[in-house]
Amino acid sequence: MVLQRQKHWCLLCLLCIGLVGCSFIDFRRGNDFGSRVRSFSQAIRWSEFEKAQGYVRKREGHVQNPDFDYLKNIKVTKYQSTNKRPAESFEELTSDIILVYEIDYFIKDSYKIKQLSYEQLWWYDIEAGNWFLDSGLPKFEQ
Repeated sequence: MVLQRQKHWCLLCLLCIGLVGCSFIDFRRGNDFGSRVRSFSQAIRWSEFEKAQGYVRKREGHVQNPDFDYLKNIKVTKYQSTNKRPAESFEELTSDIILVYEIDYFIKDSYKIKQLSYEQLWWYDIEAGNWFLDSGLPKFEQ
């Protein structure tokens, strides 16, 4: 009887530890996402496109090398999210998160403000343990 109670107590403790561990992993994954998006957003907002490119990783492995010489002439003046709240699902190992931003920018030679809608597709790489941008940098037109 006493042995059976100890066995149940041990199983209950293991279950609680397991649940806390799972919650910690999901919470950390969510925090990682928020910090990655903030860092990427700051890089775009301050027109630091080479830094922003470090967050891009295509799932298929095809690397897009943007024209950084052209991007040096781009100055972002506004970078604003249009999402009320992203549909985040950190429980699923294959979560994808789509964020949409409105970007105002100008080309240094023209000083004419242009706008674009920029949709980001973020995905979680289990092996790397981090979030990456699949959609690439914004497409700034002349």
